[in-house]
Amino acid sequence: MRINIFFISLLIIIIIPGAYYVHIESISYSIGALISVSFIYLFYLPKYKSIKLDKSYFFIFTVLILIFISSLYAMASFDWFEYKRFFLSYFLIGFCMIGSIFFVILSYETKDRKLYNYISAIFYIILLDGIIFVLKKNSIQIWMDWPYTNPFLFFFPEMSHFSLIFLPLLLFKVLTFKKNIHAYMAILISLIISIDSLTLLCGTILIMLIYSIKKTFFLFLIPISLLIAIYGLEPEILELGRPGSPVNQLLDRLDFEDPNNFSTLVFLSGWERAYLNLFDSNFLGIGFNQLGYEGEGGYYQNKLHSYNLVGLNLKDAGSLAPKLVSELGILGVIMLSMYLFYFIKIVYKIKKYYLTYSDLDILYISIFIMSFVSIFIRSSGYFSLF
Repeated sequence: MRINIFFISLLIIIIIPGAYYVHIESISYSIGALISVSFIYLFYLPKYKSIKLDKSYFFIFTVLILIFISSLYAMASFDWFEYKRFFLSYFLIGFCMIGSIFFVILSYETKDRKLYNYISAIFYIILLDGIIFVLKKNSIQIWMDWPYTNPFLFFFPEMSHFSLIFLPLLLFKVLTFKKNIHAYMAILISLIISIDSLTLLCGTILIMLIYSIKKTFFLFLIPISLLIAIYGLEPEILELGRPGSPVNQLLDRLDFEDPNNFSTLVFLSGWERAYLNLFDSNFLGIGFNQLGYEGEGGYYQNKLHSYNLVGLNLKDAGSLAPKLVSELGILGVIMLSMYLFYFIKIVYKIKKYYLTYSDLDILYISIFIMSFVSIFIRSSGYFSLF
């Protein structure tokens, strides 16, 4: 039996960074990302034996040059600038970006039907990990001796990290299912699992919206109406809404009026620091991957300090968008604007040209669309996921 390089490559990219963090060294995703991308180089270079420069490389080199130029101001202006962190991160982001081109080239050699089967297999592997997490966390033991180093997830350190990997795979499956009932079931399962993750809930709602654009808006209205109804009920009315229950914990995290809500504080702190750093650096940013070492703190960060949560999301700002704005200034704002422009354009094309897309196109479209969650809702830095 011949092992497909694309399948192995995708599996490695998805599993190794989080699994390395969970089972080997709980410091950073960077090492796991470096290992996984190194495999892509090992698969690509012996096969093609050369690198043919095209417009993809031009784009990468342009981005890298702009990042470097953007960080020159911070290097010259701030005594605290972490040169070692900058250059290591700069090398790794370039290494990963070139590796992504190699991965795309490898993916072109896989036939559509086989590609669908490979992605489906990985989807069910990741889904099983999420289901076991929910069952075990809510005290439903299936196997007493389940070999987990982490008590909940095998491949990811926390549910939000699982969500960022699972959501693009879920959107791919939803868009490629032949029957609507299968898409509805996948979305329903995701909604059930999302009781333990606000990130997954937000991403699943986005997927419902995308699917409703493709099919019917009625699909989007039903679960949203249920969520609004649950949110409006007093917790005592529902057994699931008892204090300390998953539903109650989720509703607490949705309460943006509570000044002591840690999720709220992290979210607001990220954007507050982005605003302060943008103006403090004359719209040029504090330097690539420098957030958390210095820069403006702000009211909400001080609030987190008062709860002895000094390091909580200090370096990643909670999501990628405020981190980009803080570190790259106006360049980060331009990047985010470009992403939103193409996001809207691609969503529109799904409705109009959906049937013309291959499974490989849909995979990359799904990754691009669901990057919205890591960019604007929840992320753990530059090197965590796809």
